[in-house]
Amino acid sequence: MAYLGKPSLQDEKRLNQEKNKRILIVDDEPYNLIGLTIMLQQATKFCFGHLADSYEEIDIQQVIMDLVDRANNGLEAVKLVKKAYYDGNHSYGLILMDCSMPIMNGYESCESIRKYISKHNLMQPMVIACTGHVEEEYVQKAW
Repeated sequence: MAYLGKPSLQDEKRLNQEKNKRILIVDDEPYNLIGLTIMLQQATKFCFGHLADSYEEIDIQQVIMDLVDRANNGLEAVKLVKKAYYDGNHSYGLILMDCSMPIMNGYESCESIRKYISKHNLMQPMVIACTGHVEEEYVQKAW
């Protein structure tokens, strides 16, 4: 049996990021942040409600909500993502991103996040665009 040695700090960070995925909600409107949070709670209840019977002492919705971070604009989102990867404590598996925000919009934020993640050979999060725009040009831009 070969001894592989102690994992490097970078390997440990990557393992933590794989195991500790979080959700990031990005929107400049406080009511939208609340609405998206409630939608996640309802989806959790719908998808995992059957587990509540098995684990009476665990509030599944609260467990999921403890995994949610929020940002008020695209620049804050970029900073949170970079900090998460730099610290190595967690990563974002899902980002719900508003498209129209001040300071840095969702398109610019996603581009910046994807460039950073690609440059450092990290795992790309799933990004879901959240917008009130229904015009074809916005749909295509988000796609």
